[in-house]
Amino acid sequence: MRTPLLMAAWALGLAAGCSSPSAADNVPTATLKERVVLSKHQYDVSSVCFSPDGKTVATGSSEDRAVKLWDAETGKEKATLKEDVGQVWSVAFSPDGTLLASARLDRTVTLWDVGTLKVKRAITGHAEQLGRLAFSPDGKTLATTSWDKTVKLWEVATGKELKTLTGHDEYVGSVAFSPDGKTLVSGGGDRTVKVWDAATGKERVTLKGHTDDVCSVAVSPDGKVVASGGGRGGEIKLWDAATGKEVRSLKGHTDKVWSLAFHPDGRTLASSGLDRTVKLWDVGSGKELASDRPHQDRILGVAFSPDGKTLATGSGDGTVKLWDFGRGK
Repeated sequence: MRTPLLMAAWALGLAAGCSSPSAADNVPTATLKERVVLSKHQYDVSSVCFSPDGKTVATGSSEDRAVKLWDAETGKEKATLKEDVGQVWSVAFSPDGTLLASARLDRTVTLWDVGTLKVKRAITGHAEQLGRLAFSPDGKTLATTSWDKTVKLWEVATGKELKTLTGHDEYVGSVAFSPDGKTLVSGGGDRTVKVWDAATGKERVTLKGHTDDVCSVAVSPDGKVVASGGGRGGEIKLWDAATGKEVRSLKGHTDKVWSLAFHPDGRTLASSGLDRTVKLWDVGSGKELASDRPHQDRILGVAFSPDGKTLATGSGDGTVKLWDFGRGK
């Protein structure tokens, strides 16, 4: 069991190696304490997510071609969804928790019935391999990304393709809905973040500033901030969702930032990447709160539980770790 990680990434008013009590009182802190290790995947864990009730963790592996469900409290494996024979790149629960979507590199999306653990529907339509996917907040629409440079919107109830969003010049690997479902955000290999009207499929604005691929995107719980993770430089950018202006840049990762997740209260952003680190950031100031290298390989997925008390990390070493998360000021 790893020693609890408690790290204040900065301190105000430092002088001659000490700080005043008032400055110390204002230093934000974050804690991560490893609780359990899930270790039955044989290869990369490419994606991790929590069910809406927080009781189940779903993981997908791009190499052992399996989706697994775990008890979020005990870490015990609940089920392996073996029918999904393709390499799994992304998994996501529907908002009501009745469906689990998995995106496969063979261009297929599988919709699983969580109650029966059976395939409810397979969706195809992209011309090349898939990236990340996301359900709309009302659960009626599924957004998928692909190396064919498009984002597609699907009707969940029927599997019918609703819209194809075109505009990226390179592969699209990440996508996220705003909390109200009116906006969709995507990131791609053309180094841009695009903001779309989810109802019409029209592009609203392109956010430029990254110097390499945009590998991950996330939208804050209040919908006011868009976060994007860049390529080899490991840069994370925060954008004003209303204006499209860059708010700040978070620097600390040394390689591609593969996954981003906002804490449910919106104050903390978790990031992970190919440099094998997981980092916690204060959204308001952009300061790094904590950093650790808990896995033996790259960290491809990071997710907070709905109650914000647990952080999950999934790695190329085949393991998923569940952490007790705490936040100071």
